[in-house]
Amino acid sequence: MGFQTPRIWVWLALTLSFSSAYDIIPGRPVDHTKSICSSWGNFHYKTFDGVIYQFPGTCNYNLASHCGDSYHEFSVHIQRAIEDGDPVIHQIFIQVKDVSIELKRDAAKVNGQIFETPYFNYGVFITKKDGYTKVHTKIGLTLTWNQEDSVMLEVDSKYQSKMCGLCGDYNGIAAHNEFFLNDMPLNPIQFGNMQHINDPTITCTNVDESQQMNVSSCGQYVSIQYMY
Repeated sequence: MGFQTPRIWVWLALTLSFSSAYDIIPGRPVDHTKSICSSWGNFHYKTFDGVIYQFPGTCNYNLASHCGDSYHEFSVHIQRAIEDGDPVIHQIFIQVKDVSIELKRDAAKVNGQIFETPYFNYGVFITKKDGYTKVHTKIGLTLTWNQEDSVMLEVDSKYQSKMCGLCGDYNGIAAHNEFFLNDMPLNPIQFGNMQHINDPTITCTNVDESQQMNVSSCGQYVSIQYMY
């Protein structure tokens, strides 16, 4: 996965038919040559294996991490917030080996230092264009954020069955291991709360399992446009 990517338009089209925060929609078979996880709108998530669910957490969560080997190459954490009544992505934190990347709408830092785009160093290439921030990495991780409420994460197929977090385990089987604990099924609230990353700078609590969500505002069809 190189940095000289042709300019193409990728459309992520998702059909939504939720009735409550507990719904899980199994995904169809996906091409694991380039598997994509995404989060958008009213706390919607789609795992690498195509499962669509909702989790209204506003703490710091493990979105996707390499966790199947003794050495972990990367992790991606996400924190959502409610601003003016609408869910947004407040910040994204990416750790790639010894490189830390912090993305916020008003600032972005690499290893604690503010940088200008385009940025290329440490095997990381970061660009901003047409309202999108895009992070390419040499290890096979690509993240695209619209600086509002939507993020898309793509990982190389070498990480198949070696992932964990809100994006699932990327094992090619929808709603499998990640939605079970000790052979007992987990609903999306339980699953999401398990991905909580303790951060002393953030005051928040786990999502109440009785919490219901009004998803009618999401509509029946959502199309998110990403530019490569």
